[in-house]
Order: sequence, then structure tokens, then C-alpha cells
Amino acid sequence: MKPRIALFLLLFLATPAMGAHEVVNLGPYQVSFDMNTTGECQITAEDPSSGVTPDGVSFFRYNISIDSEDGFALLVLTDYNYSMLSGIKADRSIVEGLLEATSCQDPKLYQPLIDGHAGVLGNCRYPSGGIMTVASYSPDAVPLETGEVRSKVNCRIFSVYPWETTRDMLYTVHVQAAG
Repeated sequence: MKPRIALFLLLFLATPAMGAHEVVNLGPYQVSFDMNTTGECQITAEDPSSGVTPDGVSFFRYNISIDSEDGFALLVLTDYNYSMLSGIKADRSIVEGLLEATSCQDPKLYQPLIDGHAGVLGNCRYPSGGIMTVASYSPDAVPLETGEVRSKVNCRIFSVYPWETTRDMLYTVHVQAAG
């Protein structure tokens, strides 16, 4: 066998198999990501909902549920009617609150880039051994000269998939305005 062909086969076999590239339209947004699962995923874009925050800010919420025999994830986009203060402090508060509400043990928090934006990622382990991962970031975050960060959209991801699957989804998630 020629060396080039052998090298190509070696690289091909060593590359982990990635699941399908998913693209979902959610209201005025298009969300894309890869799911690296062993089974087929059922992806459901739920009907939008609306509400008002305790501070009186109106919003629309768009959800995607991702279900397979390997686990479950939920991606939630919240589109507020105007740009608000956001950033690491707000994302940390969201992630800490969600992890606390699930009563999981010994949560860990990290500050990765998600979709090219600063975000917060938290995870914890349940007594059963399962892991829950929660992430929050703003895909339209704009840093201001004052040091503040403002955004109109928040993206939250909840996952009970194995870490490798969740990690691959977070590495590939992208939110953009449709059109």
C-alpha cells in the first residue's frame, strides 16, 4: 500500500465519528450544532412562548429539545424586547441558579467561549452518577467602551448527555438571525 493511502486511512480511522449537522429555525433565529450520539436524535422545535421578567421586560422564548437513547438536551433562546446588561456575571447567576434548582451535588463552573462569545458552563453529578451540564451565553453580546456588555438574546443549554456529546454540541453551536 502506498504511504499516502496508508496515511489517509490512518487519519480517517482515527477521526471520531460526528453526528449529523443540525440546523433548526426558531422564530427569527437559525440555530446549528452537531450531535455526536450513537443513536438517532429526535429534535423538536417547540412553539414559542412569551412573558415579562420581574423587571417588566417583555420577551419571546424559543426552545429546542434534543432526545435520543443517549440522553436529553434543551436549548432555550430568550429574545428580550430591548438590549440589556449581560456578560459573565449575568451568565454565572443564571447557571448557578439553574444548578441549585436541580439539587445536584458539588457544582463546578467554568468560563469558556461558546459560539465565539464569553459564557459560563456549569456541571454537577447526581447521586446516580449522571452528569447535568448547564451553559449560558449571549450570541449577540456587544462590549461597550464602559466595560459593560449588552445583549438582547440569551442562549441556555441544559444537557444530561454524556460529557463528550455535550462538549461537541457546545463546540459547534451557532445562533444567528435568520436570513
